Amino acid sequence: MNDQNSLPPEPSEEKTGIQCLLSEALLKTQANERVPDPIKHILQNLCNNEQLDLSTFEQLQEFIENETTDLQLIYDISYIQLVYYIRSFPYFIRKFHSRSVYDIMCLAMDQRFHYPDQNPTKILNELKKHLAKTDEAKINFNNLSSALILAQIQAYDLTLIYLDKIIDPQHDNPKPVIQILTDLIRALIYRRRGEFLKAHKKFAEICLDLSRFQDLEAILYVLNDWTYLFNRAGEQQRSISAFKLIRDSLDNTKSMNYAKTLYYLFYITKYERPKAEKIQYLEELLQIPNTVLQNHELLYVHFYAGNFYSTIQVNFAESIKHFTESNYFLMKSWEQLLQNNAFLHEHLPMDELKVVSSIFEYRLKDLLNENSLQINQFVQYLEFAYNEQNKLYDKVQELSLTDSLTGLRNRRYLLNNIPHLLFLAKRHKNPISFIMLDIDDFKKANDIYGHLAGDKILHDLSELIQTMFRKSDIIIRYGGEEFLLVLFDAHTEDSLRLTEKLREAVETNTFTFQDYQIHITISGGISSHIFDDKETEEINLEDMISLADHALYYSKKHGKNSITTCEQLANKFQMPL
Repeated sequence: MNDQNSLPPEPSEEKTGIQCLLSEALLKTQANERVPDPIKHILQNLCNNEQLDLSTFEQLQEFIENETTDLQLIYDISYIQLVYYIRSFPYFIRKFHSRSVYDIMCLAMDQRFHYPDQNPTKILNELKKHLAKTDEAKINFNNLSSALILAQIQAYDLTLIYLDKIIDPQHDNPKPVIQILTDLIRALIYRRRGEFLKAHKKFAEICLDLSRFQDLEAILYVLNDWTYLFNRAGEQQRSISAFKLIRDSLDNTKSMNYAKTLYYLFYITKYERPKAEKIQYLEELLQIPNTVLQNHELLYVHFYAGNFYSTIQVNFAESIKHFTESNYFLMKSWEQLLQNNAFLHEHLPMDELKVVSSIFEYRLKDLLNENSLQINQFVQYLEFAYNEQNKLYDKVQELSLTDSLTGLRNRRYLLNNIPHLLFLAKRHKNPISFIMLDIDDFKKANDIYGHLAGDKILHDLSELIQTMFRKSDIIIRYGGEEFLLVLFDAHTEDSLRLTEKLREAVETNTFTFQDYQIHITISGGISSHIFDDKETEEINLEDMISLADHALYYSKKHGKNSITTCEQLANKFQMPL
């Protein structure tokens, strides 16, 4: 069945892993007293990759069929067989050229997923045409159709009943294609139910039957499902090593079988830091056209990608894209379930529909739970992204020296630069004034005209202030609707004159927003300081701002639209400055 020198080249690390697992399986079988010497010899030859004829495989299959108790023995023999088939790919590629079985398998098991606009009846009619070309067995196609749909909604007891009604189980070699197809459905049901002994026996039987048809793609299709059986049975290391061997043996990276291998590797591989193999598989899967994988596989791939890009990569755009794709394939799975349910209602008797209805409700709940999970995950990510964006915005604001709305200096500039300027003012004995300004009844303007109008007022007022003061004067947006002006070489009288001039200009100015004409007033407070030769202590920035703020507070409490200096405030209350 194979050529002596047909082993494909393998990476040394992978080959070592396979060889160790293979040697372990062989040692167990050779030490098992239940295995007769002829079977041990066959297994030794399989491990050595020696050429064997079909009769030898039939002898091995007969032994497997008769073994009913030793599950681990079947696992070991199955792994040896599986690796032998995979290593035989170069031989298969040269000798096997038929696709008759594979085309039918794809259509029956997978391909109808790729045409979500077509209902099950149309796809099954296409399958019927393919079977008519290859199968001599008389088929009850209605039973086949029902079995395929029942298997998809996981009504396995009914599926097995309908599989028995498709054709006469008595057959000559080679088996008809339809019998191989029904065997594959049985193997998948056994795997799903955890009946691993039955599943291993059935997969081995199917591969032997497919060898007679010389259909490489069909064999590969089954080997993928057989390999995944090891993972389901708790032998993940064997499963991963075999999948990697399949992947490395395939040239066509765009084929459905290659995509299936890659998906299984992605699905069963755990994520581990740093650059995990799982992410490498994910990135490669995302390059494969969506028409190659099934709806539930695409749902999982894109949902995982959405989570990966939201938490590990923190890429908002990519995360949204994959969450959207995942939701799309969830909806397609929903549509498919509804179409299958409608089909069964047309073809099953009432007593069987009662059984199907409970299973259908269970599957429906699965999809609803999946939908809820996706929504919750998406909302969590939106919240995460929003918080991250706010943190980033706050950090940028902290690092910035300019207010983004008005273009004025901000409080960070005040804290970083004013102390140094105060030191220079003291050295040169320059008087300095602090002017605190506030827009009167600004909240009322916001409530009446909206926050966008409020932003426009702040922006336009900032421009007006800048036109009425010197370029050397420092104008700061202190917070909200408050502004702080720091004037160097300016006595109280100079500062009051300039601020009154600004107040009058604001009072007479018309601020416009859309079709609105808005009038505002401002109030202010001024604190000043004159340095003398005897002064030894530094003036306190916070104290100067606080004095100006007290003067502003007086202006606000006594009619607004006015400016008060600390000197005026001191004279009224006879307070020491």
